[in-house]
Amino acid sequence: MPTTTLGTETRQAHGRPYFVLPLNNSLDPNDISEFEERLEPVWTSKHRYLVLDLGDIDLVSSRTVSYLENLHRELAAAEKQLALINVNEELRDTLEFVGLSKLIEIFDEEKKFLEAMHLAGI
Repeated sequence: MPTTTLGTETRQAHGRPYFVLPLNNSLDPNDISEFEERLEPVWTSKHRYLVLDLGDIDLVSSRTVSYLENLHRELAAAEKQLALINVNEELRDTLEFVGLSKLIEIFDEEKKFLEAMHLAGI
């Protein structure tokens, strides 16, 4: 059963827990402190994946892209990975254009993330 802390939900797949953080309307760089507060459980857990649910996000600013790049690096240093799910086609095109898809795994839906996680043996 999923558990929620500060809007960060823990889910399990194939016996492995991962965090899902749904983002509402925008990932505004001005709200980064609230976002980082929601990330606190990620840093102290043994969960390997942080999954950002972008289902309600239509576009991101260049500052947000930079923030996601930095978050990816910080997670990688902590031996964790970042993935984006429920990314619409237009947003995916933008993220691919700016090169973010080379750093962060992007999935149309959570089911595809789970399939990749299973195939990777994670």
